[in-house]
Amino acid sequence: MSTALSTICALSMALNQRADELVPVDHNKTPRPHMGSTLTDECARWMNGTLGTFHNNDRKGIRFNMRGFTSQYGQDRTLWDRLFKNSTGPEFYYADVAANHYKHLSNTYFFDRCLGWSGVCVEPNPVYWAELRSKRSCHVVPHCVSNTTDEVNFRMGDNKFGVFGSIEGSGPFVNLWKESRPIERLRCIRTQSAFDEVHDMSHVHLMSLDVEGHEAAVLDGIDFGRMRIDAILCESGCTRVLPRLGYVKTKHIIKDEWLWEKRDTL
Repeated sequence: MSTALSTICALSMALNQRADELVPVDHNKTPRPHMGSTLTDECARWMNGTLGTFHNNDRKGIRFNMRGFTSQYGQDRTLWDRLFKNSTGPEFYYADVAANHYKHLSNTYFFDRCLGWSGVCVEPNPVYWAELRSKRSCHVVPHCVSNTTDEVNFRMGDNKFGVFGSIEGSGPFVNLWKESRPIERLRCIRTQSAFDEVHDMSHVHLMSLDVEGHEAAVLDGIDFGRMRIDAILCESGCTRVLPRLGYVKTKHIIKDEWLWEKRDTL
């Protein structure tokens, strides 16, 4: 059993959850569809390739091409394989902006619950707060974040279609689901203020950034003189900010989404 997997089992047993014996990997077989399981079993089977992607059965009306552990396009699996296979424990930090559902389509659930990382989940939509607080270990920041503290019009998604929530006027992406969502006036906080709520978090190993066109403003709200971020998943707009901060594109995910890494970590 690998060092990373041993650490996972120890973390899960500490949470009083049943530790099941790992099933040997048969690389000639396709991973079975995701079924109900304990946290230990779920994490172990993701790691040894015998468990498919998690699918939230409550969201039968939405079909996504999910390829990861819980993420939509394999982001979490790619990051684990590429960068973080030996990175376990609370000394590692992630930042999820915006977090959305605690598990469904999440890029950071695996790092939180399977690798035991610490983190911050930024999410302005109240329909997600209770489960983020009860089913994740991250510090929840219940605000929108930006490079200013101005009030904005926020299209508020519901628990089924919240994935389409966004700050109005952030980008060119127009979607009928977004246009059908109610608008609320919210006052954002600076991104750095959200990060400062987590004590001693000056080094973020992974940032997942997906705010439907507002990404550049979120990045401009970070004090990179005080905050080191090794890897950033960014859906759009990051080319305006990240190259001048020493980041380079290292892995194409899909369409406009890329993994960016700090040059001195390569």
